[in-house]
Amino acid sequence: MVHSGRVLTGTEELNDLGDASRRPDPRLHGKDPGPRPGRDGSYPLLCHLLDTAVVMQHLWDTRVRPELRSAISRAADVDADQMRKLLAYAAAIHDLGKLNPYFQFQERRGSGFDFADELASGVRLPKTPGTLRSAMDSDPLHPLRRHEFLTHRMVTGSWAENTTSVRGAGWIGVVAGGHHGHWRAPETHLGWVGNGGDELLEGWEEPHTLVHQRVLTTLGVDADEVRPLSSSHGAVAFACTSGLLTLADWIASDDTQVRSGKELWSTGVDPYTSTDTAREWMRVRSETLHAHVRQSLGPLGHLTRDEMEAVTLGAFQPRPLQAEALARQGADDSGLWIAMYPTGDGKTEAALLRGAARPEEGLFFGLPTLATTDAMERRLQQVGAALDDPSRFPLIKSHQQVQLVASEDEPSFEGANDLECSNRPDLIWYSAAIRRLVAPNVVGTVDQALSGALAQRHITLRLLGLANHHVVLDEIHTFDHYQTELLVELLYWWGLTGTRVTLLSATLPSAHMRSMVRAYRAGVLAAPLRQDGGGDDLGGLVASFPSTVSVAGHAEDGHVDVTVRSPQGEVRRPQPTRFDVVEVMDREARRSAHVEWAKRTVSQHRTSPVAIVLNTVADCADVARQLASDESVLRSHDVLCLHSAMVAGHRTSIEAALVSRSGKGAHGCGFGPTARPVIVVGTQVIQASLDYDVDFMSSDLAPAPDLIQRLGRVWRFEGALPGEFRGGRLAESEPRTMQVVTVVDEAGQVSHRGAAPYLAAVLARTRRSLLDRIESEPVVDVFGFSQEWVDAAYDQDPHALFAIEESEAKAALDEVLAGSARVRAASFSRASLARPSGDSTRALLPAPRGKRSARWCDLVALTHRSDDEALMRTRFIEQEAFTVLLFDSSAEAHFRDGDGQAVRFPSLDIQQLLDMTPSQHHSYECFQMNVPLALKTAIEPALEKTLAGHEWKPRSARAAAARPLDLRHLVDIASYHPETGLTKDTA
Repeated sequence: MVHSGRVLTGTEELNDLGDASRRPDPRLHGKDPGPRPGRDGSYPLLCHLLDTAVVMQHLWDTRVRPELRSAISRAADVDADQMRKLLAYAAAIHDLGKLNPYFQFQERRGSGFDFADELASGVRLPKTPGTLRSAMDSDPLHPLRRHEFLTHRMVTGSWAENTTSVRGAGWIGVVAGGHHGHWRAPETHLGWVGNGGDELLEGWEEPHTLVHQRVLTTLGVDADEVRPLSSSHGAVAFACTSGLLTLADWIASDDTQVRSGKELWSTGVDPYTSTDTAREWMRVRSETLHAHVRQSLGPLGHLTRDEMEAVTLGAFQPRPLQAEALARQGADDSGLWIAMYPTGDGKTEAALLRGAARPEEGLFFGLPTLATTDAMERRLQQVGAALDDPSRFPLIKSHQQVQLVASEDEPSFEGANDLECSNRPDLIWYSAAIRRLVAPNVVGTVDQALSGALAQRHITLRLLGLANHHVVLDEIHTFDHYQTELLVELLYWWGLTGTRVTLLSATLPSAHMRSMVRAYRAGVLAAPLRQDGGGDDLGGLVASFPSTVSVAGHAEDGHVDVTVRSPQGEVRRPQPTRFDVVEVMDREARRSAHVEWAKRTVSQHRTSPVAIVLNTVADCADVARQLASDESVLRSHDVLCLHSAMVAGHRTSIEAALVSRSGKGAHGCGFGPTARPVIVVGTQVIQASLDYDVDFMSSDLAPAPDLIQRLGRVWRFEGALPGEFRGGRLAESEPRTMQVVTVVDEAGQVSHRGAAPYLAAVLARTRRSLLDRIESEPVVDVFGFSQEWVDAAYDQDPHALFAIEESEAKAALDEVLAGSARVRAASFSRASLARPSGDSTRALLPAPRGKRSARWCDLVALTHRSDDEALMRTRFIEQEAFTVLLFDSSAEAHFRDGDGQAVRFPSLDIQQLLDMTPSQHHSYECFQMNVPLALKTAIEPALEKTLAGHEWKPRSARAAAARPLDLRHLVDIASYHPETGLTKDTA
């Protein structure tokens, strides 16, 4: 490594054991500043650095899957043992930047005011120049205040500039410079970073050199072992090393480990004396730190193939897809596996069986919605429950609204500032959202994975966590265009890292499937990824339903096989469907069409459950209110409304009511005087999230995959129930029926005015294909039509549709309200022009010929955004939103739960909210909801009135993420309707 122009190697020994002045000084602290080092004072810097190296080595040995260890080592052009040394070295230098006057002369607890003079004279160091200190004090974001920025300077011997390459021999120093999850931009402080930075560090070269040299000799590292990241997979080494360093630092910095280190220091074990004593420190500390890693991260929790087969299949014979998953285990089952099979054919079990082929891997199981995530958590918990020792399959749930404290007796953990993630005390380390992807087994929303393609702080840790698992993403046919683009970026990364990926789908557009296959294959080969295929051999690859597609190969082979397999056995075929396509001229007429259809349907079928699926919350609430006030409807049916603009408790109770009243159990009993059928009116949240069944459905026009998904709720339990148990419902011999309502313009084409939140170009293709089919086949065999339908809707690759749609939206500005049109056009621009290409997964790859290589500015751009999941946009159809905690100081507002009972909003005041503990806040989380940013301007006065001049800094960190809102202040702005949730007032 280079420092101030001098090359240091692991063979030098600068520390003369007979000269204490040539040893690092323990008064220079790394953690917990105090007047002197020791049990009751500060934790010496070298102790913390060696602790972090011990943790890093243990993580490498036990928490990185073998194939990923090999990929990281190859990318750094070393073997696995050498890579272990380099990782330990990165960990042992990450805080060298703390050897600066700004950090060391900070006020120390219990030190009085003379510690700075004592330290400066005792260690023979200059204090911080007053002018420089004043300049930095006036700028809290100044890079010279940040020790990680200075670490880069001390290790590499040069200041980080935007033109600094990040792939040369100094790449470990660059990694260390971002160990807090982001790299800082120096260009706004060039004057201070240059001359001022040198002035700041003047006189500090010797203490840095002494600590640095002790690290090198203790670990046996030679500078020659650190080679430039010139391999095609250099991004793998850089990103994974960075993620592991962040993880190791967090674990080693735990208060309990700092205290235990102080206790060891007080017994006389001293890493400062010599290289031998430093190695003894690491040996003694390893037992405590290894145990802390196991306690923090939990047990590995891997099941063997036989165990998983016994748990998932039991005594049943495997279905065709499951049989294929089992057959794959006999070979080298690497790569990408896409399973396109209908609902009910065992896709979940097949994915779990595939995962068990490599028990050392972790599992990430991603679902499209909160409801499906919760349901899958319960399903996977049964896997653990079937074992003799359930703790062998620990499971972490991860999504934005995860409920964390499961009991009233909140456990006490020192250093845990808010319980956010687990009801298991042994997994409390996963309280922070970004940490959950490191857990051995994770079930979460797909957003947790897709956000890995977005610029954010701690992106390298997220990419590491994903690459270290078998990644399973379910129901990918529900992905919109933007989600597909994000997935393509991640598939490229997973190809680079050799991550096994399983994608589960009903029908998948051929264009999307080709994009996914192309991305993963290009990643395996570290080849440039061209979205248009660039004349590759995948142009003729067409999806077929049902089938599987496999992408397998290794980078060293230079060849990747793509294989399509049809099922070896019978799969379930649903009933044919009669479609009624209705065209209207505006959104109001579209709502009326749904209402009139529902009234006709329930009058003719008084015992049949009915569903209406609308594309927007406003339309959903309006249709539900109209039906709930119609006496002719209420004589036979109850109306349920479900969408995202409801507080969590309201939405959960309606979901439970829908499943209990229209799920498999309800249909087994039939309907009578005390069990009335329901009309459920909902948005996209009811199309794929809940296990319910209806006889009739009316839907807004949506992309073909969404319509197929919605249709899957009509006669969902067909064949699962004996005919005599269908009660008074429609006879089994009848076809399914579905009304599809669309807004068209004067020319009869799909109108942009009614397309939101989808792309009008896709809706037009979906409608045209359906009309062509029903013209020749009034009752459609959807099983045979599905693939043709989705391919017609998406007959171009996703990126091309963005460009078309954006152009069409801009051309329509004069035809619709200017304000909403600008917002709509801006959303297209944001999705198409701000595509994620290069933001995360390809930032460090070799540059194409004629282009510059990755530089410091790329890392700054990659990590400058917050890692707050509530701010990440992973869905094109999703409105940007912020979280509010609703209460009502007037004690009048309420909502009706699934049983029709009134639930009052809590009557609180702002001081109660500020003072509440995490467990108290947990009891109010059912009154939280996400509010679209479109409403923020309107309700901002109410938010300000709620705070009443207080600053929102509650004791609960989780509560701080939500804005408090007193419903009493929403008069004439918006109101919370008992049946339909938050609604903007129109009066």
